[in-house]
Amino acid sequence: MSMQKFASYAAFAISCLTVIILISNGFGSKPWEAVNAIAALISGLAASLGLFFVGIQLRSTDKLAKAQFINDLARDIDNHVKAESNLDPGGKWYKDSNLINQEDIEALVKYLNFFERIKNEFDTKVIDIETKYWI
Repeated sequence: MSMQKFASYAAFAISCLTVIILISNGFGSKPWEAVNAIAALISGLAASLGLFFVGIQLRSTDKLAKAQFINDLARDIDNHVKAESNLDPGGKWYKDSNLINQEDIEALVKYLNFFERIKNEFDTKVIDIETKYWI
């Protein structure tokens, strides 16, 4: 059970227990104790409802962050199209390494640094296993 659900159930249970105790005591000798019981119930319901919406907001924020990460990743991959095509079969660097000049080395280093950065994100658990399967 998530912490959000637990807190929601706990708030509702406490408000219900307050009402049950007040009802079992016949609302005491003071008439405003009935109002207190109803207010406790309403506040418990409001807290439960508020926590429910906080949970929904957290889930949507998580989905948005993952979608933004995927878009950033796709943009970064698109920045390395030249290096990737040169490494593909039939590419400039595929068989003959003598054709690599300084500009090509810089492109290759940037391409490899991109994958190093992604590996570090996996190692430090910035990217979780669910996001890994999105990629």
